[in-house]
Amino acid sequence: MTLGTHAAIGAIIISKFPNHSILGFCLAFGSHFVLDAFPHWDYHLSSFQENKKDPMKNRMPITGKLSGDMFKMGVDFLLGTIAALWLFSNMNSVLILFGIVGGVLPDFLQFIYFQVQKEPLVMLQKFHIWIHTKIKMKNDRALSMVSQVILVAVVYLIFSGNFH
Repeated sequence: MTLGTHAAIGAIIISKFPNHSILGFCLAFGSHFVLDAFPHWDYHLSSFQENKKDPMKNRMPITGKLSGDMFKMGVDFLLGTIAALWLFSNMNSVLILFGIVGGVLPDFLQFIYFQVQKEPLVMLQKFHIWIHTKIKMKNDRALSMVSQVILVAVVYLIFSGNFH
């Protein structure tokens, strides 16, 4: 899933727990893994070095290629954040940002794992790899992007109580 999708769904989830922000944050964090279990498309990151034999040895070194990837991820994150803040413009922005951070935090922790490979990041990375779908929508970018927008809309409707 894209960071924008994780951000928007994290915001949707925490919006249902305005008086229990820690619970909402934890549920937003957990939603990341649930979403990653579904087949989806991820955009290419030039700095990512995949080890097909042992995914625990995947790396994302801090090199010149990372700056382009950071721009791409930043735009993705920003679009999701803007959408979430717009959807919940009537709510406390700090609460919504807390949900956004919860939704994207597992990917940030994955990047930290790529740099240090220490516990508890090792355990979290093993879980992230285990739950992440092996079905990639590499040839269906448009369908995947549309499906992620639809997924956000459906989750929004379900959580807002407008889905019958």
